[in-house]
Amino acid sequence: MLKLSPKLYRTFIRPKWFTNLFINNMIKKEFNFTNKSVLDFGCGVGCSCSIFEPIRYLGIDCDMNRIVYARRLNPNYKFEVIRSNDKLPIADNSVDYIIISSVLHHIPTEYIRNYAKEFHRILNPHGSILVIEPVFIKGSSINNRFMAYFDKGKYIRHQLEYFQMFNSCNFKTRELKKYTQLLFYNKIFFEAQPINNFKLSL
Repeated sequence: MLKLSPKLYRTFIRPKWFTNLFINNMIKKEFNFTNKSVLDFGCGVGCSCSIFEPIRYLGIDCDMNRIVYARRLNPNYKFEVIRSNDKLPIADNSVDYIIISSVLHHIPTEYIRNYAKEFHRILNPHGSILVIEPVFIKGSSINNRFMAYFDKGKYIRHQLEYFQMFNSCNFKTRELKKYTQLLFYNKIFFEAQPINNFKLSL
């Protein structure tokens, strides 16, 4: 499948109105980011950076072209490229929030466990991971089939699978909202908080 350029991705997949309606406004309604440090994990072209303070924001992505475009669009914000096996370029216990929006359904579970260790390392004791992902829902067969066929992500999961994935890495999870995005996409917004004794067992 042809991969869209960063500009086309922002124009057709993540236009500003769409990002605000289905991501940014929802996150801002639930959480206050004043004086909070934020890691935008899988930031893409930086569509959500504007709701955070530039000095306390870092966006990371494995796509160099998207990072270059994000820097051009948002010169006051910091963006960095990472490889899939990289240690995250962030100090221990220094992050208040990790934002993950439509990223995990592109990543196998075993890789997410490796990232979870890094999330534990960089989050402060009261930090949180805020996750928005496509989700399969029992009884929603039309939407489930639509997402499975059209979405490029190979790892769309049921809610229990997302939660168990984080719970097994010593995070406690809570659902914040389920919603339908443009008729055929079921999404879940949830929070994962570290159980801090996990660091002792690494």
